[in-house]
Amino acid sequence: MKPKISIIYSTNREQPMFHWFLNSLINQTTGIDRNNIEIIFIDYAAEKRSLGSFENLIASKPKPNIYQGEHRKTTGEYFSPANARNTGAIHSSGDYLVFVDDVSILIPGWFAEVKKAASENKIVCGAYQKHFDMVVENGNLISSRKHDAGIDSRWNLGEYVKITGQQLFGCSFGIPAKDFIEVNGFDEICDSIGGEDYHLGIRLNNAGKQIWYNRKMLTIESEELHNQPFLMKREDRVLPENVYMNILRTYGVEKRHANGNCDSSHMILDILYGTKQIKTIGNNYSIEADRPSKYFVPMPETERHWFDGKLLSEML
Repeated sequence: MKPKISIIYSTNREQPMFHWFLNSLINQTTGIDRNNIEIIFIDYAAEKRSLGSFENLIASKPKPNIYQGEHRKTTGEYFSPANARNTGAIHSSGDYLVFVDDVSILIPGWFAEVKKAASENKIVCGAYQKHFDMVVENGNLISSRKHDAGIDSRWNLGEYVKITGQQLFGCSFGIPAKDFIEVNGFDEICDSIGGEDYHLGIRLNNAGKQIWYNRKMLTIESEELHNQPFLMKREDRVLPENVYMNILRTYGVEKRHANGNCDSSHMILDILYGTKQIKTIGNNYSIEADRPSKYFVPMPETERHWFDGKLLSEML
């Protein structure tokens, strides 16, 4: 019997604290629950990790991409979570996908809320807090110190409320696999820049999907470990307005829809709002087609960045 819930955990950190996540998950699940869960661990790190014991556990490197890994076309390593998370989705077999960030622990009740969301086929964002000095033993948070500015900005919206796609962000969220596949997952046009999470949320809204926020689906993240050396860069270059508009027109958009600089992060939004985009435009593959065979298409045949034509080999 295939697992019903696939939890996708991706990391590039030296100390991802996967055991925090795994032990806290085991603490709040039964044997029957665990038979219906698979964990997909997507790891940017070169060295092999010791992951602990879980029956349905798959470990993989992210699929090849132009910004990250040994086959990359850039000189430096670039922020590329859309690629990593989509790799997890392609490896998965569950009817419901859950994405979890590293260096965090699941607070008791988290899985009960995930299971409820899965049974109702709802897209649900979990809440998060950032703490200092976290002491965790066997998946239990023994002590910590709250970060004054580290409480989820959606917290005061209520315990369980509908939110917009722009509010899809944070340490964990769950989504029916069919909904994720319908929009072709995270858009790799965001890789090297960021914003892939709310970009997905807006496309889901464009596809007519509702998104919920659940404060009981809570994770707590270590602020110190979150800030450990982070080698992946983000680059958000700016163009003259006339050049920016000429490039924007190649995507079928004649005017700006997002206020701000003429940079790549705003162009992603201008395209998104200007075309009412649903499917990805930066992925050279179909998650729906690749998922049954776990097949990964080759990297795009490009030597330049999509935004301004900068040579990838010059991205340090």
